[in-house]
Amino acid sequence: MYRLLGSQSEGSMGFTGVYKCTVLGSQSEGLMGFTGVYKCTVLGSQSEGSMGFTGVYKCTVLGSQSEGSMGFTGVYKCTVLGSQSEGSLGFTGVYKLDGKNENTLLRTS
Repeated sequence: MYRLLGSQSEGSMGFTGVYKCTVLGSQSEGLMGFTGVYKCTVLGSQSEGSMGFTGVYKCTVLGSQSEGSMGFTGVYKCTVLGSQSEGSLGFTGVYKLDGKNENTLLRTS
């Protein structure tokens, strides 16, 4: 169910792997010591790609074997974006990927 954003406007802004996320809610998840972990769903409409996002994150899947054995699916670890330009684009709660060459900001060129 998780997929990349697909609209032309999203592509022209350089969006890849953007999801709408919520914090993991159960007590057991919190007791496992996870921080900054979100359950994510793909953004669904073309208008979401060209207008102000709300609660949008750029995330990386949890990677360790122990995390997988806990039965998590569609769970991501996210970091917050910090630049002024994202705010001027109307972004709220925007996150970027957590590693390697994937630390791209959600912003126009």
